[in-house]
Amino acid sequence: MELHLRCLYHHDANDRIVRTRQPNGWLSPLFHLGRTRLGNLWRFRDDLDSAAIRELARLAGREPSFPADGEHPPPERLEAMRSVLRSVTEIVFEWRGPAFRFPAKIVEPVAGPEALPLVSVRLGKESLLEESFADTLSELDARQPCVAAVENGRAVSLCYAARPLDVAGSAPCAVAEAGVETVAGHRGRGHASRVVAAWGSAVREMGGEPIYSTGWDNKASRAVARDLGLVFYGEDLSFS
Repeated sequence: MELHLRCLYHHDANDRIVRTRQPNGWLSPLFHLGRTRLGNLWRFRDDLDSAAIRELARLAGREPSFPADGEHPPPERLEAMRSVLRSVTEIVFEWRGPAFRFPAKIVEPVAGPEALPLVSVRLGKESLLEESFADTLSELDARQPCVAAVENGRAVSLCYAARPLDVAGSAPCAVAEAGVETVAGHRGRGHASRVVAAWGSAVREMGGEPIYSTGWDNKASRAVARDLGLVFYGEDLSFS
């Protein structure tokens, strides 16, 4: 979870989070709680009210570790945390979901009859993304590795580094987080699992460790984690 948080956010000298750790990083959440079975870690945005920080730290410190029985109940002090934040600002967005690491041996799912060729997409192969993933073109080099399932010269499923190993302006990180998208009409065919597996192997080849996170309500994304035997290590809870 410590590595996970270092991967997600750019920190200042006081371990406050300044922005998301990604190309053209966005403003970070106000508060992030990482829950694990061994204990919890938390981070505050650098401009959050000091009184709110003290109260949230007290609540987070008293929050039990994540249960080991497979259930994923919300934090016992969730409403109290919301109340503290609402006392100083408006909560626009709340995120809660599981985080996974890849197993020691990454096994690509068996290719079925609908399997498409997988291509490493680098500068020079931008044409593969122009139709379905044009919004990634300007950051293609910064989001390496990128792996696509390709049909008739266009990518229909893409896995890229949502949080890369190296980001300009942030300290290097040994961990990269996956981002994956599949074009409507090509979902449910196993393409996402195959590109994520290939992406994880590519991160390992670059000397890093791949991770994967999603929301509890994203059944398709959680199915990818299940298909690949990814190992649950904690839960993200953040407020923006």
